[in-house]
Amino acid sequence: MAMDDLRLQAAARKTLADFTDEWLAQGGRDDGPVINTQFEAYKAHKGSFNRGLTSDKGSSGNQYGSSTRGTGYVDRLLKTQIRPEAGDEGEFRSLEKGLSAFFDQQGKFRGWKGSIKEMGELFKDEIELHLQQQNDLLADMSKNTGIVGQLGHEFREEIMAASPFAESLGISFQELRESVTGLVGESGKFKLLSEDTIKQMELASVFTEDMKAFAGMGKDFEKIGLGVSDMSREIDKAGHSALEVGLNARLTTKMIDENLSKINAYGFKNGVAGLNNMVQKSVEFRMNMSEVFKLADAVWDPEGALNVVANLQMIGGAFGDLNDPIKLMYMATNNVEGLQDALQGAAKTLVTFNNEQGRFEITGANLRRAHEMAKTLGIDFTELTNGAVAAMERTTAASDLMSAGLIMDDKDREFLTNLAQMKEGKMVIEVPPDLRKQLGVSADNTAVALESMTAEQAKMLLDQRDAFKKMTSEDYARSQVSLLQNIDRDLSFIRASIRVGMGQAAGEALEEIPGFDKDVISNESKKIRDKAVAGILDAKDFLVEKIHGVMKPVGGTQSGVVSSKGENIQSSTMSAADIKNEVNKKTETTESTKPMSLKEFNEKKMVIEHHHIFKTSQPILDQISREWMRWTKPIPKRGEFTENPIDWQ
Repeated sequence: MAMDDLRLQAAARKTLADFTDEWLAQGGRDDGPVINTQFEAYKAHKGSFNRGLTSDKGSSGNQYGSSTRGTGYVDRLLKTQIRPEAGDEGEFRSLEKGLSAFFDQQGKFRGWKGSIKEMGELFKDEIELHLQQQNDLLADMSKNTGIVGQLGHEFREEIMAASPFAESLGISFQELRESVTGLVGESGKFKLLSEDTIKQMELASVFTEDMKAFAGMGKDFEKIGLGVSDMSREIDKAGHSALEVGLNARLTTKMIDENLSKINAYGFKNGVAGLNNMVQKSVEFRMNMSEVFKLADAVWDPEGALNVVANLQMIGGAFGDLNDPIKLMYMATNNVEGLQDALQGAAKTLVTFNNEQGRFEITGANLRRAHEMAKTLGIDFTELTNGAVAAMERTTAASDLMSAGLIMDDKDREFLTNLAQMKEGKMVIEVPPDLRKQLGVSADNTAVALESMTAEQAKMLLDQRDAFKKMTSEDYARSQVSLLQNIDRDLSFIRASIRVGMGQAAGEALEEIPGFDKDVISNESKKIRDKAVAGILDAKDFLVEKIHGVMKPVGGTQSGVVSSKGENIQSSTMSAADIKNEVNKKTETTESTKPMSLKEFNEKKMVIEHHHIFKTSQPILDQISREWMRWTKPIPKRGEFTENPIDWQ
């Protein structure tokens, strides 16, 4: 019998005992050392190691299950191209599952009969997975959002409908449900999301660390008056914008979220777009944007602005817009992006070029001026000098492009500058081997200097940028993984679509069954539970009464006992014969109760079991134990009922 790796891996994530049970259930060898070795292997996700370790059941042609992993060149190839993706067991790995339907563990074709049987097993797995996902979603909805009833049902349907598209992007159902329910839960409101909005979230999340990180931004965007759909649109725009200028989209979107609250505290000329521009410049100029907000605080009022300007004039130098107190106050309250530009422009005047070392630096008197400037502006000295050097490098790059006779717009220049770096005193772009021939660069020359770049070389590099501009968010997600990984995700999308469709059809069919009403069934279940509890309490009160009836009072006095019904029961001394008589009276009273008919009893469908443990080492309880056991004979099995179901003696 073939081993099902997915089930073994799931068991290994729990305990050794769970893994052992699953291993033996699948026909694995009952050998302690072998089981321990396999447990560690599956726990570490190292794939299938069970060849030659199964019992002698079946033959290679009749082995069913997940079988192609670990054997043959195709399996090794798949492992190099398809990375493990976090998700529910069986949710991904669709390509491997498809192959396992046709080939056994030794790589032999199963035959059409075997393949059909294997596909039937896979079909059952899909149903089980759907039911598990539904249950997990219900639990997360209740835990994180508190949305129940019809409203909760409709919301869950929207999430389920959006799940196949999530899998096509490599987003597991677990990540999807935790992200959506977490976002709604953190809002503190019953915020319902449609299938389209959830899909927008899935697409925009490709520009963040993952979907959970994206959902975590929801509360921050809500504080500035933007809902989930607007947030998705802004993050999507910011991600594409970063790609088009050659920056890390995930880093910039993370920084946007970290500084989003500043939109309500300072004046941004273009809202979130303006904040995005500041984030990009912060990355390009290597200066934390928090320093700009410190400067804005320093020049917020007339007195602060005048003090800053006066102190800068004492330091001496060309500080541009920082020399105008009125403009400083205006930028702090209406255009904080402009304040960032003014700061970076003033900082670069402190930098000089070191010919011996081939780099820009701040030295001598300029270093002292930088200290005083940072103190006057209320910003960090190191951040100021880092930004100053970066600003001069970018200025040099622009000058080099102009000297090469290349006339281009700001975005094109920004993209090429972001590709460049200092090397041997020049701003150059390192060229990958595949592009060297296209750019006309010799094999021994790995870089193109901006000052000597030709128009053809510039166009070829900008064409790479244009490819980013044409990409949709889905294209960007697909470009991040291999061809086989994309095929696997596409197959997972197909499986998920079928799975969701089957689940919806089953749910609708169940609702159409005559007399099926979930609310009625739930209420009846509650009534049965309450009646069961009442019966247990009655039995407990009877025991309490009889036990305290035979217990002697401590110190010769009587002590009162209160039953669960609030009755005061006085303890007293009773003989064994008295106890038997009392028990018989209770039994006769119970048996004299008007019995239910068999039909009435079956309609109730209620079973009450009483489990009591008496220590027979205490002689005073012996008679109670024997009488109680006689009074509570086991309920007969189905088919053993008499016409009077209560008369079981």
